[in-house]
Amino acid sequence: MKKIIFILSILILLVSCTNNSSSSSSTPSTSHSFVYTGGKGIITQGAYVFTSESALKQSISAYAAGNTAESASIVARSAFEVNAGDKLTILENKLATSKVRMTSGKNSGRTGWIPYKFIRKE
Repeated sequence: MKKIIFILSILILLVSCTNNSSSSSSTPSTSHSFVYTGGKGIITQGAYVFTSESALKQSISAYAAGNTAESASIVARSAFEVNAGDKLTILENKLATSKVRMTSGKNSGRTGWIPYKFIRKE
């Protein structure tokens, strides 16, 4: 159930970012506490970090197509769980996602992709 809620959150985030992409402002919204590349952040709630950007996209696509079993399978083999309060460093930012290196918690040292909705400034 947590996986389905997580994937649904990703879809909502991507839709809201697409709707806001026509805005004339090129400055990131401060309501998300955007963390720039090289910055330190904290996970805001339990989530999954995907080991590759393509795995994140595949999971979202499968879920959007109504194939929740395939999406959950991708999460199971291509993601690791992080907890609220885990610290990280931003390695790269893209539309709605960030590549991160975890710096605390059980997955310290691991890298992967996560929607920036789950990140706030340290």
